[in-house]
Amino acid sequence: MSKEPEEFPTVEGRYQMTKTWSINLPEQYQRRFADGNMALSRPGIIHWVAVWNFAEDQTAESTLSWVKRDKPREVAQEFEPNRSGYRCWGYLQLEKADQTARWAFYSYTIGKTGYVQMATYLDDEKDLDKALRIWNSLSERAA
Repeated sequence: MSKEPEEFPTVEGRYQMTKTWSINLPEQYQRRFADGNMALSRPGIIHWVAVWNFAEDQTAESTLSWVKRDKPREVAQEFEPNRSGYRCWGYLQLEKADQTARWAFYSYTIGKTGYVQMATYLDDEKDLDKALRIWNSLSERAA
């Protein structure tokens, strides 16, 4: 990954995604943007990240409630870690298209001013632990 094009820089370690949200990347990832979202990718895994600010009347509880309502029927596993200062929820499912299948982990980390929505696609389910560690590394600081 050391010779990536300039438009796809390599990021690693504590990476400040926005003014308020950061993530810890234990390995090198290439960063790019598409349709207003950020992609962090390396062989076998890609994280699509969207950061949202709360609307005036939105709360962490109301956000968690509506994201859970949209949960698909076929979920392999749900996750709801107890993190101080955050409401977190995610689910894993096997997505099939044509002759291929891949694991998809969809997650939400809700803080005081907004939330991070992340879709992580895994070529191999064994990378789920890595995806969970990265998800749980998300942190928000006051603007």
